[in-house]
Amino acid sequence: TDITSYALERLKRSKIREVHIIGRRGPVQAAFTTSELREMTKLEGSEMLLAEELIISEMDLQELKARQKKRLFDLIRSLNTRKLPDSKIAYLHFLKSPSEFLGENFLRSVRFERNQLRGLEPGKQYPVGTGIYEDIPCGIAFRSIGYRSRPIPGIPFNERTGTVPHLAGKILENGNTLDGFYVVGWLKRGATGIIGTNIMDAEETVDAIFNDIGSGALPSIEDSGNQKILEILKSRSIRVVSYQDWKKIDKEEIVRGQRIGKSREKLVLMEDIIKVIDGDVTF
Repeated sequence: TDITSYALERLKRSKIREVHIIGRRGPVQAAFTTSELREMTKLEGSEMLLAEELIISEMDLQELKARQKKRLFDLIRSLNTRKLPDSKIAYLHFLKSPSEFLGENFLRSVRFERNQLRGLEPGKQYPVGTGIYEDIPCGIAFRSIGYRSRPIPGIPFNERTGTVPHLAGKILENGNTLDGFYVVGWLKRGATGIIGTNIMDAEETVDAIFNDIGSGALPSIEDSGNQKILEILKSRSIRVVSYQDWKKIDKEEIVRGQRIGKSREKLVLMEDIIKVIDGDVTF
C-alpha cells in the first residue's frame, strides 16, 4: 500500500469496530467500482454487509442493462445482511441523506432521511426526501457527498443539477452553442464518475475544441497559450510545479517507500515537496 506510515499507525491503534457507508441514491447508482467493493470484501478480520434489503425500481432495471452496472449490482446483492461474531463490520446503506448531527459536546449519532428516486429517464434519477428519519449511533463522521459546482458570472448554469448545459463539451445558452466556451469535469456532468469517466469526458471536450479550430470557429491566437500562462503566473509570484519537478517528487516517494517495504511513501507537507524539487532531500 502507499498509505502514509503515520496514517497506517493510527489505524492499527484504532478501536473502531463498525463503519456505516451511506449513499443518497440506490445500489444501481453506486459510484464505487466493482474492484473497489471486491477488495473491501476480502479485508482480513472484517466483513462488508448490507444494512437492509435492497430496493430497486423499474427504471433501475433499465439502468442495469449496462454490463458494468449489472456486474457491480450483482456483487452488492451478494453481500450478507447478518454479521459474524468478533468481526469488524462495514455496513452499506442506500437511499439515505444526512439531515442532522446529534449530541452535546461530542457526536453521538447522525439522523438520516430516507430517500426515493425521481427522474424521467434511466441514468438521470435523483434522490428526494420522504420525510421518514432514522438515527444511527456513531462517534465520528466523514462527509463524502460529492462536490457542487458554483456558477460563473455570465455563463449559463443549471441550479438544480449544479452543472453547465452543454453539447459534447460546448456550452449551451438557450439551446445554442457558444463559440469559444467549453466545459469539462464535474461542472460538465456533476459529481460522478471515476478516472476512466474523466478521460472520456475530457476527450469529448478536447475534440470539440479541435473541431472548432479546424472549422475556424475559434479565432487565431498569436501568443503561445502555455507560455502566456506561465508568464502570468510568474508575474503574480505563483510557483509552478513542472512535469520534471513532479518526476523528482515521484522518485523520492518511491525511494522512501522501498526503505520500509512499501511501493512508495507519500510526501504530504508542501514544504517537504518544495525541498525535494529544490534538491534538499536531507530533511
